[in-house]
Amino acid sequence: MKPWRAAKILALILAFQGLAGSAGFAAVAGDNTVKFDRVLSKWIVQTDGTWVVEAEVTIRPPPENPSRVVVVPLIWSDSTERLTVTQARIERPDGRAMDVPPLAIREASPTGDRFFHEFSDQRRLLITFADVGPGDTLIVRTKRDVFHPRVPGGFMTAPILDRTVGWDETNYTISIPSAMPFKLETRGFEYHAETVIDRRVHYLRATKVDYRAREIAVLSQFDRYPGFSASTFPDWTAFTRAYETVLL
Repeated sequence: MKPWRAAKILALILAFQGLAGSAGFAAVAGDNTVKFDRVLSKWIVQTDGTWVVEAEVTIRPPPENPSRVVVVPLIWSDSTERLTVTQARIERPDGRAMDVPPLAIREASPTGDRFFHEFSDQRRLLITFADVGPGDTLIVRTKRDVFHPRVPGGFMTAPILDRTVGWDETNYTISIPSAMPFKLETRGFEYHAETVIDRRVHYLRATKVDYRAREIAVLSQFDRYPGFSASTFPDWTAFTRAYETVLL
């Protein structure tokens, strides 16, 4: 996998996970595939449909990385959310840990054709981890404040675990007011829920998902990869109608 392709895949996955742009590396010999050792994503949904996500991802650097540099891109939409990197650090096998200096976290506009920036408010942060050695792990902690949901009228998310990277353990916690409806469809995730005072807390967990170098399939990723769809709309028809207002 070429470095630019790995970065592109990582950015897309991080955006789906709500991780402020969020992988581990079940390394294949002679490859530089990405692998997420652990993903923790905690969502707190408010009655007006806005939400906050606090996320932590542990990334295992590629086994073949002559440059000893890993760049993690984080994508967000300026008109709908605020993104904060609360911590970025390298943890060494001998127990030492080093935080990434502030200058290593910088904004860099996404690339695209000449019309891209005219029709998109997408922004990007690049976290540059330098002097990354074998056995190191990269920790990225973020906070995403979604103040203007893309689909009006409720909360909706649909993460998937793309098999072009590896996942050791993935955990989601979604907390919503008890009075709000909650629709859920899962594929490959364990699920349970509990009531805590005036909120209903939903826990979703997926264990090891192996990397696949190549996969030919007729079905879309949403139909064959582990993932889930969660919504506070009364039903999927109501969500479809709300989403239609965005498209028209």
